[in-house]
Amino acid sequence: MPDKDGSPPRAVSPLRPMVVLAVSVFAFDALIMPVLAALFPLPGIWAALADAVFLTVLVFPVLYFSGFRPMVRMTKAREEELGQIRRLSAVLAAVRGVNRIISRGSASDRIIRDICRKLIATRGYHGAWIALLGPDGKISGTASAGMGDAYSALTRMLSDGDLPPCTQKARARAGVRVIEDPSTACAPCPVPCGYGGRSVLSARLESGGTVYGVLTLSVPRKYAHEKEEHDLLEEMAGDIGFALRGIEAEKQRKAAEAALTASEEKYRLLVEHADEAIFIVQDGCIRFHNPATARLAGHPPDELEGMPFSRLIHPEDRNMVSERHYKRIKGEDVPAGYRFRVVNKSGEKRWAQITSTLTTWEGKPATLNFIRDITGEKKLEEQLRQAQKMEAVGVLAGGVAHDFNNILTTIMGNAELALMELHEGSSLHEGITEIRKASERAVSLTRQLLAFSRKQVIQPRIIDLNETLKNMEKMLRRLIGEDIQMEAIYADDIWNVYMDPSQVEQVVMNLAVNARDAMPEGGRLILESANVVLDRAYFRDHAVESAPGDYVMLSVTDTGAGIDPKVRPRIFEPFFTTKEPGHGTGL
Repeated sequence: MPDKDGSPPRAVSPLRPMVVLAVSVFAFDALIMPVLAALFPLPGIWAALADAVFLTVLVFPVLYFSGFRPMVRMTKAREEELGQIRRLSAVLAAVRGVNRIISRGSASDRIIRDICRKLIATRGYHGAWIALLGPDGKISGTASAGMGDAYSALTRMLSDGDLPPCTQKARARAGVRVIEDPSTACAPCPVPCGYGGRSVLSARLESGGTVYGVLTLSVPRKYAHEKEEHDLLEEMAGDIGFALRGIEAEKQRKAAEAALTASEEKYRLLVEHADEAIFIVQDGCIRFHNPATARLAGHPPDELEGMPFSRLIHPEDRNMVSERHYKRIKGEDVPAGYRFRVVNKSGEKRWAQITSTLTTWEGKPATLNFIRDITGEKKLEEQLRQAQKMEAVGVLAGGVAHDFNNILTTIMGNAELALMELHEGSSLHEGITEIRKASERAVSLTRQLLAFSRKQVIQPRIIDLNETLKNMEKMLRRLIGEDIQMEAIYADDIWNVYMDPSQVEQVVMNLAVNARDAMPEGGRLILESANVVLDRAYFRDHAVESAPGDYVMLSVTDTGAGIDPKVRPRIFEPFFTTKEPGHGTGL
């Protein structure tokens, strides 16, 4: 029984009772022998022999039952106590070794392998194996030590999806599960032959309500139900479960970090390589931007950081964009996308389509903005409007040309009839001849109008451009007047061209009239033709789509004031002119 203070009972030595009994026996002998000698007188030698026999018969039974027998029992109990102490010391050493493995390990498969080896190496247990369980309850990994060939048979059983009874019992309920005789209780399992007649203790590796596996140990049967054994096993299983939980959490953290890194890299590449300008505006300033924003703004990236966004907006659009930005910050309803003009660092103006949405930047409200350069689209829209205007002019021109052609038919017919009645050389004949020629030029003009309106096809043919220009010189000189000097510089070896000569005549005549109006004080009008070879660079620089090769150049130059650069983009718009009313409609 334990002492009152709870400490283990101390064994009482039989030596002291033996000494007391021996002294008592000899004292008794000293008292009784004189009485016997008086009653039964014996010779000297026989008296001594009788005294010796009396002592032997009296002392030896007393010594045996009161001394030697208790001493043997005490020695045996002491040996058992020392054996249990040595075993528990080995188990404690195994627990300490397990904790060291846990503190240094980071991979679950390596940890359970080293733990099994440590449990056997410290001689705390005869056999050990650990089964790890996945989220689906199936075994995801195993390790063992001290089980020999029995473990190979167990792995085959696990590969078939079967769990041993010890694993099933431990997984089903917390605490230590005891299988005292595995040879009968675990009949389907191939492992009991490796336990060598020992019992089995199992405990699930649990932490935070999750079962990560089962630890199974082989122990001598006499220790199978000892509380100290169970307590140590539960403590060790809890430590291993806590370690496995930490490893699983670390795996999940690393997986989340890897997924986050991959996501960030994906979006970083998306933002950095996007054609659209992507930037964040907070408190009216740019806080983040991608390379496309720097390209659109024409500023180096370091200059854009912290720059007021309004500096990039055209002055005429600045109030509108700023007002919508601050309304969006306040949560008011504003269009998500709209157009405005951007002014880059070099002063170039470009059209932009912006789409904005609310976001936060460093804990404060901001807007995430996407800007697409639509300057090209605006040009296409202008071209579409130009084409629509030209289509409207073509419809009008076609109707006028038909009516005018009917009038010209009457004029030319009557002119022909008049010429038949008049003599050549008369002044009237000459005048009517000029009327006929003018009517023919008017017919050519109506044909061009019909071609423009797509109601009559043009009539191109192979012509000598120099001859066409020479035939126009007399008319052009009368058209521009005497104050303007006309010069003609024609290449001698000019190449032939394939085109409608009436269109050439109309273009040159319009340019000559425009040049005359630009030189009211007089000047020079120069017509020039030449052979040229144009490459791809020429067409690229002049924004014209055509094939490189041999061309014939027609140049019409005057010494007038020229065209204002702001007006040049609009010179081919129908009805656009800078002239005063009553002075023509321009080119």
